[in-house]
Amino acid sequence: MRVTAATERDLGPYRLLGRIGAGGMGVVYRAVERDTGRAAAVKILRVEGASPEVLRRFEREAQAALGLQHPNVVAAYAFDQTDEGELYLAMELLEGETLARRLLRLARLPAAEVVNLGRQACAGLEAAHAAGIVHRDVKPANLFVTAAGTWKLLDFGLALVAHGDETRLTQPGLLMGTPSYMAPEQARGQRTEDPRTDLWSLGAVLYHALVGRPPFAAPTALGELVRIVHDEPDPFPEDVAAAAPPGLLAAIRQAMRRARDERWARATLFAEALHLAEPRPDGDTVVARGLARASPRPTPVTPAFGGLSDEVRLVSVVVAEGVTDPDAFLSAVRAQGGDAAVLIGGRAFGTFGGAQWDGDEAERAVRAALEARRAVLRVGVGTGRAVAEGGRHGAITGAAVAAAESVLVARGVGVDAATRRQVHRLFRIEPPEAAGDGEPRVPRVTSALAPGGAGAQFRAGAHRAAPMVGRDAELAQLRALYERADDERRSAAALLLGAPGMGKTRLCWEMRRWLGELDEPNVVLEGRGDAARRYRAYALWANALRARAGLDEGGGEEPDEARRRLMRLVEEAGVPADLMGDTAAFLGELVGARFPETPALRTARRNPDVLRDQVRLAMGALCDALGARATVVLILEDLHVADSASLDLADFLLIGRRPLVLIGTARPHLLSERSETLLDAQRMELGSLSRRALRLIVRRHLGRDDDDIVERAAGNPFFAEELALGARETEERGAGAAAGAAAAAGAAAGAGAAGAGAAT
Repeated sequence: MRVTAATERDLGPYRLLGRIGAGGMGVVYRAVERDTGRAAAVKILRVEGASPEVLRRFEREAQAALGLQHPNVVAAYAFDQTDEGELYLAMELLEGETLARRLLRLARLPAAEVVNLGRQACAGLEAAHAAGIVHRDVKPANLFVTAAGTWKLLDFGLALVAHGDETRLTQPGLLMGTPSYMAPEQARGQRTEDPRTDLWSLGAVLYHALVGRPPFAAPTALGELVRIVHDEPDPFPEDVAAAAPPGLLAAIRQAMRRARDERWARATLFAEALHLAEPRPDGDTVVARGLARASPRPTPVTPAFGGLSDEVRLVSVVVAEGVTDPDAFLSAVRAQGGDAAVLIGGRAFGTFGGAQWDGDEAERAVRAALEARRAVLRVGVGTGRAVAEGGRHGAITGAAVAAAESVLVARGVGVDAATRRQVHRLFRIEPPEAAGDGEPRVPRVTSALAPGGAGAQFRAGAHRAAPMVGRDAELAQLRALYERADDERRSAAALLLGAPGMGKTRLCWEMRRWLGELDEPNVVLEGRGDAARRYRAYALWANALRARAGLDEGGGEEPDEARRRLMRLVEEAGVPADLMGDTAAFLGELVGARFPETPALRTARRNPDVLRDQVRLAMGALCDALGARATVVLILEDLHVADSASLDLADFLLIGRRPLVLIGTARPHLLSERSETLLDAQRMELGSLSRRALRLIVRRHLGRDDDDIVERAAGNPFFAEELALGARETEERGAGAAAGAAAAAGAAAGAGAAGAGAAT
C-alpha cells in the first residue's frame, strides 16, 4: 500500500506516519498505536465545514464497523474526536488490493477465484446481517483481498443499522450506492432494503468478476438504473457459460432475481451454493442442491418481435427528471401501453417496445411524455434502433435511455433524431434553433397534430417518399379493388395482415397518394386503433371523424365549437335535412361532443342497444350522403387493437350497395382472436421481402450495399431502413468530426506559419 510522505504527528493514542490516500469522507493515514505498537489505518474527517450528511455517514461507518468482529470484515479499533475537532476512525491496516483494482489489472477472474471471493464475502455479510446491519453498497471497490488471500468487506458508510437512532442514512430520492451493483429496490428509491439487497449486489459483483463487466452495462448511469429495473441481467457470454461450473452461474442468477422472495434468503445459503459449485482438483464440480433447474448455457430473455430475427430491437424510452407527481407520470405511460417506473433521485422512465413491438413505439412514447409534462420538470424521448451487440439483449434499452437523456428539456418534449424521424408528421415539432436561453438546442414536440391515418400523416417520415420497394403486386390489388367498387357502385374491403414494419402503412400511404391523383371524386376517412383506448367504444371512429371534422385529438375545443363543426360536416356531406339533426347528434355521441338532450338521445343514452343502432344509422347516413357524389374510402389502421364496437360498425357499413371501400391493416393474430371481423374482406398477407428488395432499400438510404444490414433486417423493410439510416448518421457524424479536426489542424498550422513569419 503506497504511503505519501508527510510530517509525523500524534492523533489521540496513534502516531500518524504518512498519508495512504484520500476519499470522499476524509484522509487515511498509516499509523501505529503508541502503547502497543499495533499498526493501523486512521481515517480522519475534519468536522468544520463538513455537511451533516457526511458527518452522519462517517458516524454510521464507525458504528457498524465497531459492532462487527469477523475475519471477512475490516476490523475497527477506535472512534473518537480530538480537541481540535477532528473525528477519526482507527481500523486494521490492510496490505493488498481492492477487487476494483484487481479487475482493472486482470479484466476478469477464474471461476475458482470467483467462488472463493463469493464465499468469503457471504461470510462477512452473514456476520453483518446477524448484527442487524445491511451494507447497501457492496461493490468491487468495497471488497479487499489481503496478501494472505483473505477477502474483507470495507466501508459501511451507507449501512442500514437496525435499532439505531436513525436507521437510514440517506433521504428518500437521493442517489445512494453504486448504480452498476444496485438492487432493483435501491434503483427505485424504495426504503425497503434488507439482507437480500446485499446478496443481489454481491451477485452483480460476482457476475462482473466472472465476465469482465457489470450485468447491466449501459452508456450512462441512468441507463444502468433503467436496465436494472426493466431488464433481465445480460446473459453469460458463451465462453464463460461453457467453462464455468453450471452451479456457479445458477447461484449468481438466483442472487439477482428481481423479486426478492426468489433470491437467496440468507448469505449462508448463497455461500453453500457457491461451495457446491466450486471446481474440484479433478476438474469436476458438485451440482448445487436446489439448482437442478439451472443449465450450463442459460437461455437469454428475448422479447418477441412479431416473428422478426431475435437480434432486431427497437425501443423508445421516455426519461423524466424532477418528477413532482410520480402517479401521474406512471399513469401517462401506462395509458399508452408502456412499462414505467420511478427511480431514485426524482427521476422516472417509461419503455415502449421492450416485450412486444407494434411499430408505433415512438409515437406512443411522445404522447405519454406530452401527457406527463405537468408532473415533471424535464422530459425527453429517445429511440434505440439496430441490433443487440454480442448477445447483450438490453443494450438497446441503454442506448435509448442515453438518447433520451441527451434531449431532456423543460419546455415541450425533447426528441432525438431517431424519434423525430418516426413522429414528425404526427406532432408539432419546434426546430433546435427555437430553444430559449439556457435550454438545450434539440428538437422539441409541443403538441399533437389532428388525428388521422396513413394518408395525411404517414408516421415513417419524409425519407419514405422515395419509391416503394417490393410491394407493387399488393398495391395493384388494392387499386383493382377500388376500381371494381367504383365501377359497380358497391362496397368492398381488403385486410392487410403482417408483422410490424412489413409495409402495411406504406401501402395505405401509396394508396392515398394514388387516390389523390385520380380524376374521379373520392372521399377518404382515416382512423387508427389505439391500444390505450381499445376498451373505449367507437374509439377508432371517433379518431376518424375528429380528423375529418377538424376537431382537436384530445377534445380541447369548446363544446359549442365541436357541435358546430359536426353540423358543418353533416351539411357539407349532403345528409338530407330531415336526418341532419339526428345524424349530427349521434355522431356527437360517438366523438364525445354531446348535443343537448332530445327524446331520441335520452332513450339511446339509457339503452346501449338503442345507442348502437342509432350510431350505425348516423354513420350510414353520412357514408350514403358522401357516396352519392364520390366513392368513399375508409383507411382503418391497427385493427388488432381496435375496440369491438368499432369493428362491428365497420362490418355494418359494408352491408348494402353503397360505393365504399374499406382498407384495414392488422397484425396476423387478429384473425385468430376476432375470427368474425371483416369476414368478406380480401386477405392480403405481407410476408418478408426478398434480399434483393432489402438491398435496394439499404442502397437507397445508405448509398451503398451492406449485406450485414440486409441479414440483420431479416426480411423486414422497416428495420432495413432504420438500420441503414442509423449507419448513415454514424458515418456522417464521423465525417463531420474528421472535417472539424482537419479544419482545426489547418488553422493551427496557419497560425504557426504566421507566427514564424513574424519572428523572421
